Amino acid sequence: MIKLHTPIEILSCVELIATLQREILESRNQALARIEELERDERDILHELERPRCQYKERAKLATQLQAVLAERRKLKDWLNKDAKGIIAALESSSGVNAIKWIDGLLGVARKIVALKEKEILND
Repeated sequence: MIKLHTPIEILSCVELIATLQREILESRNQALARIEELERDERDILHELERPRCQYKERAKLATQLQAVLAERRKLKDWLNKDAKGIIAALESSSGVNAIKWIDGLLGVARKIVALKEKEILND
């Protein structure tokens, strides 16, 4: 038997795709901003380590902080360069941008159809 999807089912699927696209691009922007922060933190820690009177305990504490900063930065860069790289490239390509516009248009059409169906139900 063929499964016939209702306009509401189609609308919810299209909305999910549009939401995922926005979330992926927003996650990328947040990751890039966080990497910049972490690189500033790394520079600050390295400057502290360069101080001539930096004691052993302070150096150990700074080394631990540096290790945490570098690990977080590596995790974000791995996500950007491996896990999300292809998806982000596709979304930012001209065909990806056109697809986003197409999905936004489809979303508008699906919403209109759902609104008309709801009107029909109320008028019956």
